[in-house]
Amino acid sequence: MRLKRVLLPALLLACSNAMALPTFMTSGDLSVDGCAYGRGTMAVDDATANALQELASFLSSPKLFTESTANEELDTATSTWLQELRDMSVEGLQLQRMPVTTSSPRIQGNDTCVTVTLVRGTLPGNQSNGDSGRWESGTPEVTVTVTGEGWPDKSRSLTARNQAELDALKRAVSQVVGVWLTQQRAQFSTMEERASGSSSSIALNDMISQQLYTRSEGLVKEWKTLNFRDLENGGIEVTIQAVVEKQLLATAANDVLTAIGSPRVAVVGPQAVAGPLKAWLNTNGVEVSQSASLRIVANAQLKARGNTRRLALTVTVEDLSGQQYGLWRNDPSLLALPASDTVQTDLIDVHLALPAQQKSLRAELQQAFQSMVAQGGLLREIRLRKGLLREPDKLQALLATLGGARDVAVSSNGNYHQASLRYAGATGDLVSAIRQSLRPIAAEPLPQANISNGYEITFN
Repeated sequence: MRLKRVLLPALLLACSNAMALPTFMTSGDLSVDGCAYGRGTMAVDDATANALQELASFLSSPKLFTESTANEELDTATSTWLQELRDMSVEGLQLQRMPVTTSSPRIQGNDTCVTVTLVRGTLPGNQSNGDSGRWESGTPEVTVTVTGEGWPDKSRSLTARNQAELDALKRAVSQVVGVWLTQQRAQFSTMEERASGSSSSIALNDMISQQLYTRSEGLVKEWKTLNFRDLENGGIEVTIQAVVEKQLLATAANDVLTAIGSPRVAVVGPQAVAGPLKAWLNTNGVEVSQSASLRIVANAQLKARGNTRRLALTVTVEDLSGQQYGLWRNDPSLLALPASDTVQTDLIDVHLALPAQQKSLRAELQQAFQSMVAQGGLLREIRLRKGLLREPDKLQALLATLGGARDVAVSSNGNYHQASLRYAGATGDLVSAIRQSLRPIAAEPLPQANISNGYEITFN
């Protein structure tokens, strides 16, 4: 069977109970075994994904060089191919996008296992976007030519030329993101498989581009103006040639995919349901931490009918401010058990093990994480003591310029100026960005920030 898939987000991977390092065949091919608990199509898919994950980790790690140089049977052509794979991985390409061969599934104890083989000489083809924007192996940069438009913004002291150049830089990043996403196509193949058409894929492409759109200044290495012309109402159109650093862009884009696939979450709920749910999340690659700003709230109720019991299980994804991003409900009709002291625990364990329930829960969690990222990240609350700002009327405009900040709202309450915004990065990074952004209007250096609940930032 031929596959065209890449490493799925960690949320979608099942735990492998038996994983070995890839081995070199005498032909120069590279093979690896992957296993997953259970039987059937889902177990085969999970085992294949685990093998691909191990293959990707190996190709991007020092183990590749160690193993290939230690193996005296490898010829020069094979060694050269492996080095090209390593270079591509460092540049951010997901190597499992290449076609691989997958063996027939085999049973090992409670696991289903497969062997995935990468044939020697296989390399992903270069993608291009017009005359510029090629993502070629061995080059650290991508050069694109784009056009931007802008009009004066007096509130931010930006001229039309400034605005047009900023717009062009952002468009340059978006164009390169599009090329990168073409290379990464199967990185989010599970989302595309769940959609009846291409709308899901298009929405995800747009979302990732938008997230990186706000970070353009840090991703563009250099640029030069090629042409400009005046527009109506005092606007300017500029055409620039920009050089985007591939590694920085790939890292930033992968951060977005990680936020979609496996953000850190806290689990809230009665131990009877929280305990099994934590175990299930850990098995599926989602990091669980009680200090996380994103919460999964679980609740389970028993429904009685005569001497049998059914389970009504709900899982809600929300942030600490109470904003809800997703809600999953199990199908109580799938199973009924005789009443007993352990019936609730038994029902929870079985429902989380049923393939149909696992699939629907994974899909809902992924959709919730995607929704959170699409909206601009987690909601943060900022409080600044009055007197710290010399020009508080500029607070909203300056916060709106923060890279990655969205939905900025400002108000005044008692002794504090208050602001809320969405931010995709870490709270500590947001604090540093706030300090830098507000420096022009600060009456004095901002004091140490007090961070509470993971999302409330107070400058006293």
